[in-house]
Amino acid sequence: MAADGIARVAEALPENPGELVVQQVRGAVWGAEIAPGLPAAAAFAGETLGFFSGDDPARLSKSLTWTRLSTGRGHVLVRSLLG
Repeated sequence: MAADGIARVAEALPENPGELVVQQVRGAVWGAEIAPGLPAAAAFAGETLGFFSGDDPARLSKSLTWTRLSTGRGHVLVRSLLG
């Protein structure tokens, strides 16, 4: 997941992007929902922190404004904005 996102950011950037363009592309890639209420950035965080190592499947839980991505190694919480 992380490698795919990093590659998508790199592919979307022109040769000499300014900081604003870099931020916009990163926001579009990592902000894209991979499940309802779960941006790709949450999976990136879980992978970076080592939560997805091994055979433990990830579980998704939701409340009104929170989404939790969990494995036996840890949790990533994402708060959505209502409106």
